Amino acid sequence: AGIDILSFDAYEYADTLSIYPEELKGFLEAGGMLAWGIVPTTEAVRAETPDSIRKLFNEKIDKLSKHIPKELLLKNILLTPSCGTGSLDIGGALKVFQLLMRLKEDVS
Repeated sequence: AGIDILSFDAYEYADTLSIYPEELKGFLEAGGMLAWGIVPTTEAVRAETPDSIRKLFNEKIDKLSKHIPKELLLKNILLTPSCGTGSLDIGGALKVFQLLMRLKEDVS
């Protein structure tokens, strides 16, 4: 499709990427990036902690790395919230970005 960045809700739908392992691997090898929306922007964010998000991230990466080298995945990921942060109240939006910042610190 000629895209450089594939943005998706990894919190709910990361497993769907494994449907197309060869296409995804080729996309990443060609320099494509995954905007990995791992922090939820629904009410679910209220129950999440840095540890729970890190655990979820690692589980999703480990599952996908059965099809694609883990190093390639990690090299080509942009950590993002899932779509919808603008619909949250200020407290919810702050929590989304705090969780995201903590995850980035842990992954880096």
